[in-house]
Amino acid sequence: MVIRVEPVDPRSDQPSIILKQSSERLRTKAEWRSRLDRIWIETEAIRFLDSVLPSGVVPKILFEEHDHYLFGMTDLGQTCDVWKLLLLEGRAQTNLARSAGRILGMIHESSLKHSDSLKNGRLSDWTVFDELRLDPYYRTIARAHPIIADSIENLIQRMKDLPQQTLVHADFSPKNILVDQHSQLGLVDFETAHWGDPAFDLGFFLTHLVLKTFRAMRLGMPAREEFLNMIFEFWGNYRRTFISIENPNDFEHRTVQHLAACMLARVDGKSPVDYLAEQDQDSVRVLTIETLKNRGGSLADFISTLRERFHQESD
Repeated sequence: MVIRVEPVDPRSDQPSIILKQSSERLRTKAEWRSRLDRIWIETEAIRFLDSVLPSGVVPKILFEEHDHYLFGMTDLGQTCDVWKLLLLEGRAQTNLARSAGRILGMIHESSLKHSDSLKNGRLSDWTVFDELRLDPYYRTIARAHPIIADSIENLIQRMKDLPQQTLVHADFSPKNILVDQHSQLGLVDFETAHWGDPAFDLGFFLTHLVLKTFRAMRLGMPAREEFLNMIFEFWGNYRRTFISIENPNDFEHRTVQHLAACMLARVDGKSPVDYLAEQDQDSVRVLTIETLKNRGGSLADFISTLRERFHQESD
């Protein structure tokens, strides 16, 4: 539960604050539960990111109420737009994609400098990440599509065995990115944060841009080609910011695998998107299963295949 608390007197200089309280059952159609103390993972992630990201990108923690699994934080802005809603309106803004790439790159790059404290603290526990991502996303699609079960299991195992890990937001998506009137971005919702594979964040985020590209193409939106351009703008700025990537080729292949797995999960997982036409859902299945069976490839090749299929359908 998230509540904005405002002063009674509208003339007051007192700022509004945000209260957030953990709930065991998530607000989804399918039965989906997670431990209540995941909220303290969130406060730990916020405090770290507030120390390394530019001011205003993440909220500041004001207090914690441990008996009720609740905390208070600063309000990033009542007048901000949620980026997801702008994308659903067909507004493809490459400057926002570049900014998002820079922020995620900063999260991954800066966390390497604090690896000892982060990987040995609360963020080292994958329980919540497993409850909210690995099981409802990856294992669910593996059960739905046995042909990719081995590929998914391999992907999960590689995440755990990686020699280079970082802080992973694991919910870095347009629905958790706020846009103010100056096109500055704010980031919220950190309860799935953990020390793990940074390529998961890339795949998870790019899934949202790719699926909204499917929607833009289907609806014939004027900005449909710009949606694809946003993908490369995001990727390019991310790579320029996360400069300490070990084995860049392997990292890119893992990113494409996570992209394919997350895309398929948003069609056949526990939390499917509600804006894709049935024909687009089938297209997602064909493209992602093929990618997972082949164990990834370059992002450019993946997007090129995507573009070709869009044009074939339109012809």
